[in-house]
Amino acid sequence: SDTDDMNIKYPDGISSEETQPTEVKRCADCGTSKTPLWRGGPAGPKSLCNACGIRSRKKRRAIMGLKPEEKKPRKNNGGGRLGSPLHQRLIALGREVMMQRSTV
Repeated sequence: SDTDDMNIKYPDGISSEETQPTEVKRCADCGTSKTPLWRGGPAGPKSLCNACGIRSRKKRRAIMGLKPEEKKPRKNNGGGRLGSPLHQRLIALGREVMMQRSTV
């Protein structure tokens, strides 16, 4: 059977990949091994911990002269304006409800 074959190849039932010690991943900057997210840095993709990756990105932006506030202005298609027809209808509906409540 298959389990007998596995016991012959791996007497403990563990593959050779599982028995080799796994190397702990460390941040290239601060050396930590625990982070919620690995980020890319000068040493390559996923080489920095979350904190060092954010710090590195901020430094890079400062050197390049990019400021986070300098984003392209959003186009306003009327969805946020106070004078939009939908907003006017909602205001009118609110007035109607208030009038009905005051007369009842």
